[in-house]
Amino acid sequence: MTYRLPPLNALRAFEAAARHLSFKRAAAELHVTPGAVSQQVKALEDQLGTPMFERIHNGLILTAEGQRYVAPLRSAFTTISIATESVAPRREGPELVIGTDPDFAFQWLVPRLDRFSRSGNGLKVKIAEASDPSCVLEGRADIALLNGVSSHPDLHADPFLDEALFPAAAPGVAQSLGDNAFGRALPLLVAGNAPDWDRWFAANGPARLDDHARVDFAARDLAVRAAELGKGIVLASTITDTASFAADRLVPAVDGPRIDGDRWYMLLPSGRLDCPEEAAFTRWLAEEGRPGPF
Repeated sequence: MTYRLPPLNALRAFEAAARHLSFKRAAAELHVTPGAVSQQVKALEDQLGTPMFERIHNGLILTAEGQRYVAPLRSAFTTISIATESVAPRREGPELVIGTDPDFAFQWLVPRLDRFSRSGNGLKVKIAEASDPSCVLEGRADIALLNGVSSHPDLHADPFLDEALFPAAAPGVAQSLGDNAFGRALPLLVAGNAPDWDRWFAANGPARLDDHARVDFAARDLAVRAAELGKGIVLASTITDTASFAADRLVPAVDGPRIDGDRWYMLLPSGRLDCPEEAAFTRWLAEEGRPGPF
């Protein structure tokens, strides 16, 4: 069989430029000059006999032909990567790079990784900072863990963790609160999350946030620390405050319905769903994401 294949460097330049819609950003990823990327794309367009981009003042726009070409090209790159790993694995052993928010990694993911390591899969997990799916698309991460990114045209997305929010306080404070004393004796500690407090009160009766004394903080971790010291009641998270509950520095302050917070998703190329490393991690992640005891 004879394959009609353009030069690999031209295909890589086009795919990167299509993701970034910028020759400059594609060049930074590929460690070449913007001029080199532009020349590679122009050579590809000449070979195909059709433009892949419309060049505009502020960047690039994919043509209809470019949109049709880039999706199967990305899939082909993923297939080549999987095939390469199957015959030439990394010498230091299998490694999985997870791109996610640093706070989420510190508060939720890292404390649980020992359990994954003890599962005996021999897989090394590395964490990279990421705030959007580009970390996977650009090859800087194998899986992205992100909140609120429920879908992506080039990636498979699955929810694995739901956050719940509820009032919490230091154990002594919570014990002293009566049914009618919530938020009266001590202030509510607010850190840019007044709308979440309003939602909680809407689900729990006629009272409102404005009916209670409050102290505002510029950062949420300061509000949590103040609550741990017995200075008020904070709206706690089942994700970011797990360490405070595990150490008994915080406990639920009152009974009542919890409200929904963020939903977290795992995103990875569809072609890698059945790869042993990705499959092992996503199965473990789904198990860890089940609702906890508090």
